[in-house]
Amino acid sequence: MEEVIKFFETHHKDKYKVYNLCSERLYDASLLEGKVASFPFDDHNCPPIQLIISFCHSAYSWLKEDIENVVVVHCKAGMARTGLMISSLLLYLKFFPTAEESIDYYNQKRCFDGKGLVLPSQI
Repeated sequence: MEEVIKFFETHHKDKYKVYNLCSERLYDASLLEGKVASFPFDDHNCPPIQLIISFCHSAYSWLKEDIENVVVVHCKAGMARTGLMISSLLLYLKFFPTAEESIDYYNQKRCFDGKGLVLPSQI
């Protein structure tokens, strides 16, 4: 955890917000000076639509505050849950016109085999 904190403090000092999607693995948010938002849901499951909407609103609000702000989204493996929420955020921000294009983009960027977000319940 120390290396992660050092990276963010070195490269994005006061300009990052961490989004934890894990329901099974919480950590002390004070280690990141409270810059953590929790949007937990179980692995291999689809979150309630309201959780997706709340996440997108929160991430958008943070990003629009300052052009240098970044969001850091993670789950346990950084694949399915993260992929679902990142793909949703990319749609929300109108980076892509369709969910399929957003998911394809995430899969290409995240995984060497292009199969990061493949669970039917999360697509």
